[in-house]
Amino acid sequence: MLECPPKPVLPPARSIPIIPVPYSLPLLFLLAFSASVLAEETVTPAVPDPAPVTDRPGPTTLDADTRRYLGLMPRAFDEGQITESLPAGPGLYEIYQLALDHDDAWAAARARLEGAREAYPIARAQLLPRVTLSGSTGETRRESETAMGTDDRTYTQDTVRLQARQPLFNLDSFNRTRMALREVDVSEYELEMARQELIQRVVEAYTGLLLAQERLNLVRLQAQAVEAQKHQAERMRVGGIATRTDVQEAQARLDLIRAQEIQAVNQRDIRRRELRLITYTLIEAVQPLREDMPFTPPEPADMDIWIAQAGEQSLDVLAQTQMLEREQFNVRRARSQHYPTLDLVAGYERFSNSDLGYSRDEYGRIMVELNLPLYQGGRVTAETRQARAGVDEARQRLERSRRESELAAGSAWLDLVNSLARIEALEQARQSSETALMAAEVSLTVAYRTFVDVLNAQQQLYEARFELLSARIDYVRAFVALHAATGALDDGIIERLDGWLKRS
Repeated sequence: MLECPPKPVLPPARSIPIIPVPYSLPLLFLLAFSASVLAEETVTPAVPDPAPVTDRPGPTTLDADTRRYLGLMPRAFDEGQITESLPAGPGLYEIYQLALDHDDAWAAARARLEGAREAYPIARAQLLPRVTLSGSTGETRRESETAMGTDDRTYTQDTVRLQARQPLFNLDSFNRTRMALREVDVSEYELEMARQELIQRVVEAYTGLLLAQERLNLVRLQAQAVEAQKHQAERMRVGGIATRTDVQEAQARLDLIRAQEIQAVNQRDIRRRELRLITYTLIEAVQPLREDMPFTPPEPADMDIWIAQAGEQSLDVLAQTQMLEREQFNVRRARSQHYPTLDLVAGYERFSNSDLGYSRDEYGRIMVELNLPLYQGGRVTAETRQARAGVDEARQRLERSRRESELAAGSAWLDLVNSLARIEALEQARQSSETALMAAEVSLTVAYRTFVDVLNAQQQLYEARFELLSARIDYVRAFVALHAATGALDDGIIERLDGWLKRS
């Protein structure tokens, strides 16, 4: 895990220059009033009891979901008064199990595989014995005229035939069977690709909801901090230190944040519905990432190795390879229609006719039947050319799939490495923003800074916190994309990601 840089040390407080007595009295009054304000806020911090998160604008209490983000805040929200609490929600592995049970796309992929697996028994049936039983019965009336007169008679005729045929040599059926095996292999790879796609959709929806709910928490926490600054400005205005403009500036910033809260609530609800589309379950909240989540670079650290692995082991590449072999067998099948076929035929027939001198005639036979096609109107030659064109198309698809997999692996590797660098930089930015906010608050008490400076420092701190969270989620998504590009995304990756979550 990357080591975070140490927190910068504040510079020593600058000494107050000596001021002539006539000008020192207002400054002494200012310092006395500031000390009283700080003492009041430190002794009796205005921290209300914890309340559940609500969707109404204008937050007035600290909700449990956002307390873990409370770092350097105004003294009205002293950290010593707050205990950490996490929302109870399912983890990534639980949501993945729900998706396996309820996702329509995954169910359709499994049904597709079940149907594709029947292609091999259908093709193999052409190489196995075929037994047919047929029969007929009927009554015949015959009328004829002869020198002796008119002959009019009625008789019955019954026929029963039983035949068994076993192919001995049939290249067309044999190649069809090999094609069917490749189709089954392609379908199995496609099912695994559907599983990988499901994992990616679950991770995307989970992290999307996580980012939305954490954004909402940060906005609400920022609103509470700005509201505390507003109350402080109002008290200092009564004492004659702050101005009406300071109060109005804090109120304007608070109104803007409340508008952002409405948008954040809307985004969170949309992400909930996106997750519901996969799991068929309404999930209110999800588990956040651990603070000590392991941010490690990819192993091996060489991007070319990952790209080469993607070009060879990507599921789409493996599926297209099987499809190419299927088309090659199709060429052999089309060409084999010029070859003869040899069948072993065994039959039994029973014939009865009351008009003859006997009532029943039975006989059986065993023979070898040879069929040699001589001319079929050019159909076989045309099918062979068509099959060769299919081979060329499959070869181009394989090459395109290999290039796309290599591109996906390279892009995911770069995203993963860049997210690591962003996390390190944003962690430093967050610590620097906390220090800047502390310095602005201290400077405000001695009139070196204004309330606008404090509000700007707070805004910068919250933006740094949100950007850091976004970078952490980008790391998770890049991690999943890299393993998907190389064909290594499976249930074990989901369990590994689930271990990165903070359990309540």
